[in-house]
Order: sequence, then C-alpha cells, then structure tokens
Amino acid sequence: MSMHKTEIAGERCVCATLRKASRSVTQLFDAALRPCGLRATQFHILAEVGGAGETTITRLTKRMAMDQTTLTRSIAILERDGLIKAVAKADARLKALQLTAKGGRALREAQPLWASAQERMVKMIGSESWKLLGDELERVADSES
Repeated sequence: MSMHKTEIAGERCVCATLRKASRSVTQLFDAALRPCGLRATQFHILAEVGGAGETTITRLTKRMAMDQTTLTRSIAILERDGLIKAVAKADARLKALQLTAKGGRALREAQPLWASAQERMVKMIGSESWKLLGDELERVADSES
C-alpha cells in the first residue's frame, strides 16, 4: 500500500502525516486486541491504571496527553464493564481509579495480543529507527504538557 504525502506549499505536513500514521497504528492495535474485546485506548487506560495501582483522572489526563472529556467517557465505559472502579478519597473532590479483578484479568489477557502488535510495528519501523522516533515523539509530547 502506497502512502501519499500530504503537502502544503510543497512541504510535507507534520500534523497530517502524524495523524495518518496514528490512525493506521491505532487500527492495527485495535484489530490485534479485538479477540479480548478491548480497543487500544482502553488497553492503555487499563495499563496506566494497573501500573499505578491507583490514580486520578487528572494524573491520567497528563500521563496520556488526552482531553479530560474524552478520557472521562472512556473511563465511564470501563467502569460500566466492571474493569475499573472509582475509589473514594479523604478529599471528596478527588476520585481515584483502580483496576477491578476483572480489569486485571482483561489486562493480562490483552498483553500478549498487544505485544504481538507491538512487535509487528517495531519490525515494520525498524528497532533502531523506533528507538530514535519513540524518543523524539516522547520529547515532543513532554514539551507540550
């Protein structure tokens, strides 16, 4: 499949190119995770919450560089499905999130599917290229937070 360059004034558009690549990568991960019933975004939320043990929506928003409204909608679906739960804190304004036992099982089931998609993408990009690209994209993402 040939990718056409999005050019504006004779220059490849960084935004359009990254968004196109992001959609393709997301579709690949969504397809890989389909057998366990998760989408890539849901998997990443579960991984972030599971890795932290307990976290707040505010922290997740920052760590995932997601819009809070979008993240809140995704969390509501995961709560509805019994994969994460809200935990009351001493400060009633704060709501912490934790994986449920079902969420932990879903995350463990999804991890090998994710690993297979990850390996496929790294192979496609090249491991050394991915290391450099990944580091640069993290730097850009961190500079915008």
